[in-house]
Amino acid sequence: MAEKAEKRGDWETCVSQAGVAILKAGTSLPLRQRRARCRFERGEIQEGISDLAHVLQISPGYMQPHLEISAMLFYSLADTDRGLTQIRKCLHSDPDSKVCSGLFRRQKQISKLLQRLDRFLEQRKFNKAVELLVGSKEESGLIDDVKNEIKSARANGYIHKNAPEQLSANLVEKACEAYREMNSKRKAKPFCSEALEFNPTSLHGLLSKAESQLDSGEYEAAMQTLAIANENHPHTHAVRILHEKAQTLLKRSKQKDYYKVLGVDREADDATIKRAYRKLTKQYHPDKVRSQGVSKEDAEKKMAAINEAYEVLADSELRARFDRGDDPNNPENNQGNPFHSDPFGPGGGGQQFFFHHGAGGQQFKFSQQGFPGGFPFG
Repeated sequence: MAEKAEKRGDWETCVSQAGVAILKAGTSLPLRQRRARCRFERGEIQEGISDLAHVLQISPGYMQPHLEISAMLFYSLADTDRGLTQIRKCLHSDPDSKVCSGLFRRQKQISKLLQRLDRFLEQRKFNKAVELLVGSKEESGLIDDVKNEIKSARANGYIHKNAPEQLSANLVEKACEAYREMNSKRKAKPFCSEALEFNPTSLHGLLSKAESQLDSGEYEAAMQTLAIANENHPHTHAVRILHEKAQTLLKRSKQKDYYKVLGVDREADDATIKRAYRKLTKQYHPDKVRSQGVSKEDAEKKMAAINEAYEVLADSELRARFDRGDDPNNPENNQGNPFHSDPFGPGGGGQQFFFHHGAGGQQFKFSQQGFPGGFPFG
């Protein structure tokens, strides 16, 4: 039954029927091998590896299972310690095996580089981490080296076509993380995009995507991306901080732009704002614009907007509120910064979420409901 199921590609039946047969003939080498193959076809890598381990118990001198188990543990599951342990068993079984010694040598070298990488990241030496991961014109980086090893192992039949590439995924995400920490968004972007291809819930991939969406003015899309990040990585300080920024920018996008009214940028100093105001009041004075065919009503509206903008931007406290997304002239806004208190008021029924920052256990909280565009944490 299992053999026929395998031939017609019915992997589920193959696994179940082989399992029934194994209960009666646990030491059958063909049954264990068949179930391993069918499990790999179903993408059940850990279970397939378990069957290969039983194959080695039945036939200790068989080299191929050693190579498959080691390669898939090391590269597919990123379980590098167990991968090395398995290839050592291969060498113990046959010390003269060139295939086993070659795989052991390459895995040992990569393992040492992974340890160096982790030290660089722990020490926040992100430039060193990037150099190790990406390499240079003269020397390949760890990411490409691992990808090439995986390609070779697949070609040699050590890694099944349905097995993942978790070690590559981890390295790509670390490159994304390191470049982001270096504030190099342009260099981070391809690695962060690839990290999301490997894993759609990659933390640093999602943070990079949200940042890119914010830079493009896609504020609601950024909020949705951050919702996914929070769902999969709760209590993450970086998600909380970026959410606050997205929330502010989204709110700001729905309000008047006083900087635009005065024709100055957001970094303008007080003197620049004052000069712009004086210039505009002269330019749009009702007596002056009447000769240009502008109605008195339109001129008064323009002057009212100019005065309103100046009243906010000339006052440091009001300007600070506006920069946080709180328009002082909007009657719907409560006084004070809505992000530095409970933004949705007490008793609103919104679920609260806590974010911890570092070992000190500092907590941040915000509510689930109450903001346009929604940030459905929970």
